[in-house]
Amino acid sequence: VGRLPMSGTAFVSVKDADKPQAVEVAHQLHEVGFKLIATRGTQRVLAAAGVPAELVLKATEGSPNIVDAMESGGVDLVINTTHGKQALKDSYTLRRTALSRDIIYTTTIWGAEAMVKAIRDLVVGLEDGTFGVRSLQEHHGGEKLEKL
Repeated sequence: VGRLPMSGTAFVSVKDADKPQAVEVAHQLHEVGFKLIATRGTQRVLAAAGVPAELVLKATEGSPNIVDAMESGGVDLVINTTHGKQALKDSYTLRRTALSRDIIYTTTIWGAEAMVKAIRDLVVGLEDGTFGVRSLQEHHGGEKLEKL
């Protein structure tokens, strides 16, 4: 399993029920500097919400497509939720490519939200110096901790 990327390109393709939450996830990724690419339906929803994302074809829509982008090293994070047997079958190549290329991948919107929160916390913490190893005293404002 790979590490969470702190920058790069994130691919977003979600089922209709997840699109409202995906807008916020994508917005937060964009805010910390990720480039976004998305399939047609997701890209349309993101654009309508003011979140910039480039269009990329699904693996079943011809070439160049998302699998091509992943194989060429152009994708660092994948958010892909599906609904129905055919969509799950269609995303098999995507999942297999992510696994073989060690690309972080989530198939749930909740997983995407958790990943984005972790990425944001790490990126912001590194930028403002609040992330790193600190003593308990530093965590508690320098107050002395009593012995147990």
